Amino acid sequence: MSDVEKKEFRNVKVPLSVDQIKEFFTNKNLVYLINYNDSDLKGVVFLTYLSNLDLPAEINFTDSSFEQKEELLKIYMETRNIIACDSLRLNIAHILLENRGISTSEMIRNPCFNKEETSRFIANNKTLVDRWEEFIESSILFAQTAIPELEEKLDIKNNVPVIEDQQYVGANIVNMFSLPYFYETFLSVPNRHELKYFKFQFEEYMFRGKNFYSYYSSEENLIFHTFMAHVNGDISLDLLDKAQKEAESILGE
Repeated sequence: MSDVEKKEFRNVKVPLSVDQIKEFFTNKNLVYLINYNDSDLKGVVFLTYLSNLDLPAEINFTDSSFEQKEELLKIYMETRNIIACDSLRLNIAHILLENRGISTSEMIRNPCFNKEETSRFIANNKTLVDRWEEFIESSILFAQTAIPELEEKLDIKNNVPVIEDQQYVGANIVNMFSLPYFYETFLSVPNRHELKYFKFQFEEYMFRGKNFYSYYSSEENLIFHTFMAHVNGDISLDLLDKAQKEAESILGE
């Protein structure tokens, strides 16, 4: 039985009762499925509660209006509180990929927004979506700074614009790099923004006391690990080229 199959979902609204919270400590397979529309808490208060609760929880958007969903996802993208919730980051992944012209129909099931609502969210929050896209594109510069010799040779900080703004993007952007297949799918289209070096995000311990590397180097970030393997001599460009051609051949059959 897989870990997912072992999970036991409880349909709830928030705030949770004391008994509902206590149940988790006797049943570690428990996941709270929160009906957002029925919950007494909304918006910033809802996400702050979720962050402070720090228990396995997902969100059911059934019967929620576009405005309710838009508000919640916008706050998720702006807040400094890091929230572990797949239903939120998957919906953000859907928005970011669709904004880049990448269909998510094979990757993300049942996004909370339909096609028209997705376009509407992007239009309403263009600056916010563009900033997330810009940061994720620019994160490839961070990979290069992880190798001191390469950073010194490229002199990245003196060759690209440097952003010194702790509020430029919300903290939950770090959750995207551990989402399977998201990063490589995101980078499958050419960059659409000038790459920038984000001083505070790349250098400070500003993500729940952790630095960006703690999230960027997740096992799911195959782009980074392939890059590091090549730099360390564990994998050659010829091998990468061969693997890519084999993959294209299989996909073309």
